[in-house]
Amino acid sequence: MAEDSDVPEKFLTKKGRISFRCGWKAFSRPGPLLLLDWTLEPNNSGIPWNDLQAIQRVHPVLDYDFQKVNNPPQDKIQITWIGHATVLVQMEGKNILADPVFSEKCGPAGFGLQLGYTRFRCPACQVEDLPPIHVVLISHNHHDHLDSQSVRDIAKHHPDAKWLVGSGNAKFCKTSGCKDVEELKWWEPKTVGAFTFVCTPTQHWCLRYPDGFNHALWCGWVVKSPNFKYYFGGDTGYQDELFKLIGRKYGPFDLAAIPIGSYEPRYITELERVNPEEAVDIHKDINSRVSIGIHWGTFELTNEYFLEPPQRLEKEMYNRALDPKTFFNLRIGETWVVGENRDYNPPFMEREKEGTPRLTNGPFDGDLSGYKRETALQKCESDHLHRTHRICQDIKTKSEVQQTERSNPKRISADEPSPHNNHADSATGMKPTGRSKPRRSLSPDAPSPSNNQDSASGIKLTGRSKPRRSLSPDAPSPRNNQDSASGIKPTGRSARDR
Repeated sequence: MAEDSDVPEKFLTKKGRISFRCGWKAFSRPGPLLLLDWTLEPNNSGIPWNDLQAIQRVHPVLDYDFQKVNNPPQDKIQITWIGHATVLVQMEGKNILADPVFSEKCGPAGFGLQLGYTRFRCPACQVEDLPPIHVVLISHNHHDHLDSQSVRDIAKHHPDAKWLVGSGNAKFCKTSGCKDVEELKWWEPKTVGAFTFVCTPTQHWCLRYPDGFNHALWCGWVVKSPNFKYYFGGDTGYQDELFKLIGRKYGPFDLAAIPIGSYEPRYITELERVNPEEAVDIHKDINSRVSIGIHWGTFELTNEYFLEPPQRLEKEMYNRALDPKTFFNLRIGETWVVGENRDYNPPFMEREKEGTPRLTNGPFDGDLSGYKRETALQKCESDHLHRTHRICQDIKTKSEVQQTERSNPKRISADEPSPHNNHADSATGMKPTGRSKPRRSLSPDAPSPSNNQDSASGIKLTGRSKPRRSLSPDAPSPRNNQDSASGIKPTGRSARDR
């Protein structure tokens, strides 16, 4: 039974006649003009494809540690980054593999051909090297997260593995040889032994075949063991309300795997993928004690410098006064027991080039107070091809509104009570109530609005009467409701004697 009794309607699983959809801000496929713009973008990835040794020096693949992987601690969480979004998490006797991709390319395959993106970093191991896999988690059906050959290999070498997938993905897994496959909708839990797995929403989309847009559901996963909690983010754009909801319902998490890469240009990826700054938002929203960055450094999917995601991530942690050792990146092939010491200065951080301090296993004492990150508006305006795109226009409008508010703050005179202070007026001792306007400065002859009694007549003012105006000596007093000449008391709507 779905755990959705406290979930807003927009975050529930929604499906039309054929396709699933987001109930909040749906991903829309970029049109031909935007895709053409993308082809004109400079490719800043900087991958030295012709020099694998150069890549290995800055972004190494470590030797797979069979000893550690085959003997994980039973009272701690152990994680191995195999590459891209493929991670092996071992906790309390369960080996949990997420988004398995071990092939050289990710993309459509058939007739002896393999299309798609080529790896520039090999996986840490092959399927046959893995320990017995108990559970496989699939976030969605894109080829860089659900690889045909890898699924067949796991079905062969780990036939007893249980596959947990979003709705609409079971058929593919079963036809690939998987025996035990279960589909779940958002917020639906599944118990496997002493573990509970919950399918949670992400902001993404699905497409495996040309006519299959959103025919299957995309998701993240919450894993609860008797003593630990783990979150796998898969691939997602940012939605603050959603991730804060996940944090309230299931957090805090002892470990999270959060995507940080494949995000440029933003006018293509904004709704489907987070950048490093938004990844930090997710880390905070879900209340993760330790997070590992995934979805970077394996395939050249987008245009950012191939080592930029972990570098930007660490700088954003500094910018927010957060310990960068609570959200960092493993080397491919690195197996780490959560909470144990490790080397926090891998070569892909390029510390000398970036000017960032080296991290130690002691208390964090780094300082990047002088570092200034390029704002979203500056990023848009520096891109002359797209400065008029709607995303940039939205950013510019918001920036202009904020600048106007900072430049023209609301001014309050000394005689006006503070609108943020609902305490008693210092002169009268009266507490302002209702929607009354601030007290205005009056002439010395006018009655004080803070005293509801006329000083000359001693008559107490009532109703909505205005402050007494200065009248000629022969004029009748408006405070006396009887005509002084006739002695007749006016009634109804008769005009005042003039």
